[in-house]
Amino acid sequence: MIDANTGLRIPSFLQGVAFDPVTLTVLAVGGALLGGAVQAVGAIQQGQAQAKADNYNAAVADQNAEIARRNASAVRDQTNSDVVTQAREQRKQLGLVRATYGANGLDFSGTALDVFEEQSLSANYDLHLTQYKGNLRAIDYEQQAVGFNDSANLSRMSASAATSAGYIGAASAAIGGVTSAATTRLRLSGL
Repeated sequence: MIDANTGLRIPSFLQGVAFDPVTLTVLAVGGALLGGAVQAVGAIQQGQAQAKADNYNAAVADQNAEIARRNASAVRDQTNSDVVTQAREQRKQLGLVRATYGANGLDFSGTALDVFEEQSLSANYDLHLTQYKGNLRAIDYEQQAVGFNDSANLSRMSASAATSAGYIGAASAAIGGVTSAATTRLRLSGL
């Protein structure tokens, strides 16, 4: 049903209830203001909730970066230990070869020296390969740490943006509520 005085639609549960124009104006303007206020509060809460989620994600990424850095350090330590152990074993093996040559009356010349030098070069290559592989694994963890740090920084920026967006949304809702209230007031006053 449309009110003849105001031209506004009257909900069915209010039909038959007499409202003077001032009461209708107050209700309409108050409703518009209240609606804007509720929207403003909702926008702020939504922004804060998103910021909390983004900050949580940043904290998780920070923890993952720290774990990756620790893993890189552990890999480097383990690699250094492996190289030391491997070098010790290789020296033992080469010493055993020398002793065997000496026990069998071979001197270090010609083929015997060539074989020994080849074993020594191969052992040295194995040491460098072990060090290289360990360094690659450590670098991989360090790169993971950088990626996690970047992710954490992006999450923190997103949290800041979400908070700002919440306040901007609140301001927009409040302005919309005031505008709606003013428009309603003007319409009801006949202007």
